[in-house]
Amino acid sequence: MYKLFITSIFVLGILTNLFCQSFLGKQHSLQLGEDDMMALYSGAQDLDKMADFFFALDYKDVENKVKANGLNPETEDMTIYVDGKKFRVDMETMGQRMSYIVNLETKQVYSVMHDQKEYIAMNLDEMKAMQAQVKQNVAKQMEGMQGMMENLPPEARAMMEKMTGKKKSAPPVVTATGKTKTINGFNCTEYLVSKENEREHLWITTKYSGLRDVFYEMATAMPGAEEENAMWEQIKEGWPAQSAELRGKEDYMEGSFSIHELYSLKEASHKAGTFDPPAGYKKKTMQEMMGGMPGAQEQ
Repeated sequence: MYKLFITSIFVLGILTNLFCQSFLGKQHSLQLGEDDMMALYSGAQDLDKMADFFFALDYKDVENKVKANGLNPETEDMTIYVDGKKFRVDMETMGQRMSYIVNLETKQVYSVMHDQKEYIAMNLDEMKAMQAQVKQNVAKQMEGMQGMMENLPPEARAMMEKMTGKKKSAPPVVTATGKTKTINGFNCTEYLVSKENEREHLWITTKYSGLRDVFYEMATAMPGAEEENAMWEQIKEGWPAQSAELRGKEDYMEGSFSIHELYSLKEASHKAGTFDPPAGYKKKTMQEMMGGMPGAQEQ
């Protein structure tokens, strides 16, 4: 579920469209965990030098290197439907066929599990309130653990403070390199983004320029997207036809590399019901879904 939400954040930057138009898009993604990532890179363990290596590769380059090294990365192929302030992405993730639907007109978000014929419905305002409540609960728990917090290594303490909101992340640094490239018919300009322990590489296109404005509206509506919003406030126009993220290893998190490419986008009409949960599927609450996960009942 968390993975689906994270994936949707990138999708928001790609599949949004002009309020008066409808689109059908195709996107593929590839993600490498730390071991596979380091199988491709043999240089110095420096995040910026690693970024220089990985960001020089396009999607096909990464696929070829992965194949040549006999790696088995996590991949996704997505079908994207957009109609004004509504979008849907169909994907197969972790062996499950899923859809993620957002309707900004009604502020409804649906996570659809096709194999189970079930879906979760949530309201955007409720999602933001839930996130705020989680942060508040964690912060209260941390108040009673100050002694333990003081004995944690600096990196672990900083991570806990960030989780509770006591420590704010430094704003991302966005650099326009001036380089240009054509990707799947999209004329693009290169941007590099530096975040804490993370680097991002964007090829931005201004084709269908209204996409960027709608993306920004969708991104600001989603909870937990403050860092992404800060990045897009610096990129004044366009949207990514290709993006890549490189995360360095931390004490409690492995490093990773992922690359995403929109390889098709065309105007298209969508049949009725595309942006609604399928008829006959059972509606479930988040609590019911979590209760069915291994370990969810353990205290």
